[in-house]
Amino acid sequence: MERKIEFIILGASILCAACSDETTGPDAAAFEELCGVEEPVRVLPLELDHANVSFQTSVVGGRYLVQLRTQPSAHNYATQVWSVGRCGEDPVKLYDGPDATVWVYEQQPAVPYIVVNDHIVAHDLAGVAPPNPVFQTSGLWASPSDHGLVSILGDGDVGTLALQRWPNDPLTQVAELVVLVDEVKTHVSPNASPPPNVFEVFHANNDEVFALTVADELVVVDLATLAVTTLAQDVREFDVGPSGRWLLWQSTEITNDDPDWHEGPVFMLDRESGESILLDETALRYQVQSALTLEPLDVFCYQRSLASGYGRRCVQLSTLESYDALGAFNNPLAFMTVANDTDAVIKFGTTLTVVNSSTGEATVLHEGAKADLRIDAEHVNILRKDTGELIQTTYSGQTRVLAEYATREYQIGSDGRVVTPVAVNNDDIGQLVIIDPDTLDASYIAERVHERSLALHEDDDGGLITSYAIVDSDPERAGVWVAKPAK
Repeated sequence: MERKIEFIILGASILCAACSDETTGPDAAAFEELCGVEEPVRVLPLELDHANVSFQTSVVGGRYLVQLRTQPSAHNYATQVWSVGRCGEDPVKLYDGPDATVWVYEQQPAVPYIVVNDHIVAHDLAGVAPPNPVFQTSGLWASPSDHGLVSILGDGDVGTLALQRWPNDPLTQVAELVVLVDEVKTHVSPNASPPPNVFEVFHANNDEVFALTVADELVVVDLATLAVTTLAQDVREFDVGPSGRWLLWQSTEITNDDPDWHEGPVFMLDRESGESILLDETALRYQVQSALTLEPLDVFCYQRSLASGYGRRCVQLSTLESYDALGAFNNPLAFMTVANDTDAVIKFGTTLTVVNSSTGEATVLHEGAKADLRIDAEHVNILRKDTGELIQTTYSGQTRVLAEYATREYQIGSDGRVVTPVAVNNDDIGQLVIIDPDTLDASYIAERVHERSLALHEDDDGGLITSYAIVDSDPERAGVWVAKPAK
């Protein structure tokens, strides 16, 4: 409740400032021509209310794909999926039913797949062909590759590791299923707390898939040749680096008496040299993320055992020299991200630190006030929760303000302009503005916009298009809109 009240008060300062005779809030935005008119266009009329939980609009196969998630009752969610032309022509409802997940795979970018029960179903954007169950699945265990979807099929402790090849025509054909390994584990055994995670016993990239057999063997399957290679035996769980070259695996041997956090020998394998070394006695489950996250920077850091003080230890991959982690690296709950070829960003609580992997130099980019952070290769966008100020800082510490006030669902266009809801009320409804990052001037786009409906797109010329949903009792206004704000 406090957050919503804060948004209303702070957002009103943009729209109304002091509401004096001299200040009337932002001017209305000017719009470039879109669908033959220089104004926003409603592409999908919908009856909406504040119970609509979220929206997602993307461009698929030259049409808008609109996902609408609702909550008809407590603990009960439902999903609608629509396909509509870029100017609102030929709307088609693709799905209307229990909560469902929608996937659009890079390998078949013009086909939306919807996970329904134990199948991944292809849908025709034009609504002509009936839905086609192409792939089998268990939950959401499906990893795409150029060779097909890789997954573990089965609902018990043991499943089948399978590859399902992409069909030439997903609207009429079913995927060819190839069994890679008959029986693999679906979770760590013996079990532990917190609950098991698929990534402890399964990892797939574009060329290979790693899994644990029921005989506790860590195997890798080449998806091109289907060759199966055993990498290690007596394996409890494992961790694979981004390149697939480096692996960590924990032995089935248990060296402590904690029933919830089983420690044991942890080994590191370099698949390029074939060398395997005993790294430590600890638990891979102590990691808050993959220990090999920073592999692209030639280093990784892992959590040591409780008996060793629960600190982090780092290993330089090129030399295999190890050392106790220092500074930001040594916090067991810090979350690490590779920003670019040289920089790692480390977040703990409200402190954000960038560390240069070559020099070891650490720079604090943000601390103190709570903030939402978005990280890319060149900079970090910091949205202060106390003031709503949106700040962009480079990894060298250069900072500029992108918006004097924004909310957590803000979007930044390729031209640097910020589109954000403001004055958001308790029903998640607010006003939509676009902000020039050079002048910080805000221009008004629409009112009664659902906070979680904003998306940005580009036209064929690279022009910025924003889509959003208006929730209104007026049936002439309610629905999904698109607009092309002029620069």
